[in-house]
Amino acid sequence: MSRPIVQVGCNHQQSRWDVKVNGVVVESHRTQTESTSRAIELAKSLSATYQVYDKSGKLIEEGGFKEPIMEIIEPETVVEVQQPTQEVPVTLTEEPTPVSKMGVVDQVRLASKPGNRLATFLGALLGGFVPIATYVVAHQELNLSENLFSQPKFLLVLGGLFYSAKTVYQWGKLAFAGITRALGFTVLLEGVMIFSSVQWLSYTALAYLILINAIGTGVSLALGQGKED
Repeated sequence: MSRPIVQVGCNHQQSRWDVKVNGVVVESHRTQTESTSRAIELAKSLSATYQVYDKSGKLIEEGGFKEPIMEIIEPETVVEVQQPTQEVPVTLTEEPTPVSKMGVVDQVRLASKPGNRLATFLGALLGGFVPIATYVVAHQELNLSENLFSQPKFLLVLGGLFYSAKTVYQWGKLAFAGITRALGFTVLLEGVMIFSSVQWLSYTALAYLILINAIGTGVSLALGQGKED
């Protein structure tokens, strides 16, 4: 039979720290320290493994307790020998945090690290090209005063907008902490770049899109997540 697992994780909706046994919440406390202490007590009583996660969901501590071993001293005489109470916490090497779960500041810091400069440069080439191509086609090869859907090149513009919309939305959601604001930010930024007749304003939107897509793509390449949807 597999050993139980006691976990400590942050409940962002209630601003509390939950203690779970095999995925079921059994207790909830206001601080991580309280929940961690209770998790260790439960793990000890259940001879279980305990795991502690931080607010971002990253595993920061793991330990456990083993069941007592039965040692035979004499025929038909059994004595319980208690093993050392606690295993030494082990520092684990985890999978890289997905880009979608990283904050905007964390992404910028990662992209600016010396070891990630090549990935950031390639991200600028791959991700930054799309907004530039979209802007040029929209402003120089389309007639925005006519029906756009009757112009085949409008499909190129739509492709470019769909490409960058996901990254811009993720950044907006992280920056503004809300779905509605993130959607509004995405529609505004993409729309201003395509439809604004004020040149400096459309250039500013273009610069934002180049920066966001360049960093987002560069971070994905740096983490080896270039195949992520």
